[in-house]
Amino acid sequence: MYKKYLLLVACGLILTGCGGGGESTFDSNTSTNGNGNGNGNGNGNGKYLVVPKDYDKPDGDKVKVYYTIHPATSSKQRIGILLLNFGGPGSTAADRLLSQVSSMPTSITESFDIVAMDPRGAGKSAFARELMTCAVIGSCDSTYKEISPYMGSNAVIQDMDSLREHLNEEQINYLGYSYGTRLGALYAERYPTKIRALVLDSSMSPLHQNYEELRIDQAQGHHKIANYRLDSKPKSMAKLNDIVTQTKDSDYTANDSGTLKKDDVNKILGEMTNPMRDLLNNLRGISWSESKLGLSLSALFDKDKAQPFICWKTQCETESNNLSFSHIPKESFTSDEKRSSAMFRSVMCTDERIPLDDSDIEGNEDKYLASSSIYGDYLKENLSGLCKGWTAQRSPIASQSEIENKITEQVLIVGGLYDPQTSYNWSVEMKDTITNAALITIADTVGHGFSYNGIGSCLDDIVTNYLLEPEIKVTDQQCQRVKKISYRYSNENPTVPVNSAHSGDIHL
Repeated sequence: MYKKYLLLVACGLILTGCGGGGESTFDSNTSTNGNGNGNGNGNGNGKYLVVPKDYDKPDGDKVKVYYTIHPATSSKQRIGILLLNFGGPGSTAADRLLSQVSSMPTSITESFDIVAMDPRGAGKSAFARELMTCAVIGSCDSTYKEISPYMGSNAVIQDMDSLREHLNEEQINYLGYSYGTRLGALYAERYPTKIRALVLDSSMSPLHQNYEELRIDQAQGHHKIANYRLDSKPKSMAKLNDIVTQTKDSDYTANDSGTLKKDDVNKILGEMTNPMRDLLNNLRGISWSESKLGLSLSALFDKDKAQPFICWKTQCETESNNLSFSHIPKESFTSDEKRSSAMFRSVMCTDERIPLDDSDIEGNEDKYLASSSIYGDYLKENLSGLCKGWTAQRSPIASQSEIENKITEQVLIVGGLYDPQTSYNWSVEMKDTITNAALITIADTVGHGFSYNGIGSCLDDIVTNYLLEPEIKVTDQQCQRVKKISYRYSNENPTVPVNSAHSGDIHL
């Protein structure tokens, strides 16, 4: 069962807004005494903060969480701290700080000490070593029982507030991507007076009671993206649906004698929702419909010709570059990818408010198909069952009504209309939950994690102005990605910018 969850990394389906780092290195991160506290700085020399292992037992065992700070460049303009979280759960944060800071405007870097903290289980923080050890072996059940009750989102938001207190700040400003939006909303619910500004980019939904509800709901978001890719053509969508249905039990042979197997169709489904496609097409100065993949799928769905896609797939799988677009799992995973996947399971299952019995998880295929006849089986087969067999103690997160009743200050929410990791309706549901919230919609790209990530000044100016003056009312509006034409399509492979902060190990 464990190997299946590694597909979350391979498929790019973990809830993160930020590209992955390399192998983690670990210092001692568990303590029963001493303080070890200090102020990290943004040049990579972070510090540890000692916190209770169990906040219900503040005088008990202690653990360490790792953080780093990029100090505000202007003491005169300084407002406070801006805490970043890039998503996951499973991703590090501290080692990504400088990359993110480089994409931010001067007005932000002058005004805030920008802070990143590795959550428990990641980077150099507590429990990362334990998770990596069990993940490499391939069996984490006993480890989950020991540490998962202290690794959920509830523990992380208390660490966030401990860091605020340690830094002597009355309030925090917060920018969270993807799963980081859950942390931001939960922090604001528990500590409503400690939030000055809250940006939730690519929001999770406050409605989901458990992991299965999340994935079932995600299927309809993927269905919407497929419709967008196919220019909302009913005949093309019907053809895709027919091919998906037929290849459940047999191969599909097109009019040009090209044959598609189920793995081929799964690859098509994965590529249609792959946010990296839009990033690379934008760098090439072309649209999806102008790309070789888009043209091959038009031939398949409009003319019933499979050979162009087969040719594209063969070229894609043999070309040598530093990006993989395949939904097919890699032959091997780094130890940190295994740790990340183990952490994802630990946090998602620990957070569940209303967990399902194993029998309910096994028998929910109809719910997936009701969400999407095209993507239901795909997500059911690849992603369902994450919390099946979970025996560790849970720490249920706050409900929608609790969030609704506690958060009163203005919140800025950013949602992508065609976001494959956190469906757009999740951002709408978060906006509807928080009474005083504005929703900025990114409408013309398949992507995830948008602020300070190449969308352009329309979005970045809104986020910046809000962080600087959160008391000024923001209205709902729509932004489009700036077209950055570097060259037309050729044999040259574009390079993904180093600062593409949301293009890597996407978990959700």
